[in-house]
Amino acid sequence: MQGVVASLHIHPLVAGDPFIDVTEFNLIAEKGIIEDKRYFGRVRNGKLAKRQVTLIEREVIVQHAGALGIDLDPGSVRSNIETTAARR
Repeated sequence: MQGVVASLHIHPLVAGDPFIDVTEFNLIAEKGIIEDKRYFGRVRNGKLAKRQVTLIEREVIVQHAGALGIDLDPGSVRSNIETTAARR
């Protein structure tokens, strides 16, 4: 199965604010998303953070939202990349 990128998001400058929708971003290995000023190159205990990008499938978001009886807009699950299954 193939997937496609459905939406991209970066962290806001202020913790707790909604994620910011973007049309593209740039990545650097082991540092993260260049445009994500809050987390790019984050260091913990003197080492670069192990996780720089989060990814989730929209189908999983819909499944969990349905189980909870709520709606979740793109970016509301606080993931950088949301994908959908490609329909053939």
